Amino acid sequence: MEARLRISSAHRWAFFTALAAVAAGAALATVSVAGLSESGRTLGDPVVFLKGVVRQIAANDYARAWQTLAPAQQRLVPQPEYVRCESASPIPGRLAWIQVVRAFKEPVTVAGANPEPVVATAVTFRLKISEPLLHDSVVLTHTVHAVPAEGRWAWILPPDRFQLHRSGSCGARPATAPS
Repeated sequence: MEARLRISSAHRWAFFTALAAVAAGAALATVSVAGLSESGRTLGDPVVFLKGVVRQIAANDYARAWQTLAPAQQRLVPQPEYVRCESASPIPGRLAWIQVVRAFKEPVTVAGANPEPVVATAVTFRLKISEPLLHDSVVLTHTVHAVPAEGRWAWILPPDRFQLHRSGSCGARPATAPS
């Protein structure tokens, strides 16, 4: 009976040691993806931030999403223009689930800002958009970027989407006059 208790205690010790190692690794991973502002303050977790932005866009809540857009892009794409353009082609259905595939650091050029690349946190998400009335859904993979801006995280429009918004026509072809 005593030998059995020793084995049980040894297993328990190994389990708690492994659990502590996993917890320490998770804490380290969280700290390593959290960014610092120019003042040295922690900005928080960019993955959590971007997940919230993706949820807002998937819900067609463009006015709210614009509020955390990179300031340089906000200056060039005013909120009414962004909301009007995005609302012209809303996301059908609803976000059923969102999963993080991976997060990594990547140099990016913020369209409409300084041409020098900045280090962004890129997050690849896997999303399922469902349309309950049609009993249909689609799963897609998309990468978004967060950059530190004015003491907070900001998301950025990809260059092609930025140009779409800057066009003033949301990408629609100009109407031609009848001949």
